[in-house]
Amino acid sequence: MLKRILLILLLVLTSNLSASSHASSVRAAEEAFDSLDCEFENCAKESVSAVTDVWMHNYYKALREAKRQNKDVYLFIGADECRFCDRFKAITLSQKSVINRLKEEYVLLYLSRDHHNIPSKFEKYQVPRHYFLNSKGFIMYETRGSREVAGFNSLLDEVDLAKDD
Repeated sequence: MLKRILLILLLVLTSNLSASSHASSVRAAEEAFDSLDCEFENCAKESVSAVTDVWMHNYYKALREAKRQNKDVYLFIGADECRFCDRFKAITLSQKSVINRLKEEYVLLYLSRDHHNIPSKFEKYQVPRHYFLNSKGFIMYETRGSREVAGFNSLLDEVDLAKDD
């Protein structure tokens, strides 16, 4: 939609040009806008993946770190081509309040079924998957799906209640 508006604006601004200049200007503008679309898509994809880049990506190292810090582990399993995973990262995990809450109690572990070694006790399909583990790797709570901030905070509350039982 934005592309179309900008193209119309360009047409109006270049309406006084000769026919050949006008046509070449329109072609040049269309090519520029097409490349902008690609750049925006790549930028969005990179920013979504950057959300979990600072997380741990090795299950066994995460367990050792959890034991060292006396914390549990939040394991998020996703995939490279997963719109629900991307949505969860962009909407929920990009929020500092969510990350700060997670970091208080958990070592953060992200495993992509496309790149990382995922132990067989975890489901790799139907992602995104959420596992809450103790430092010995025992699954205290598990669920799947994309959640917005309020829903994810409610999930964390449920996990806290389950840990108390």
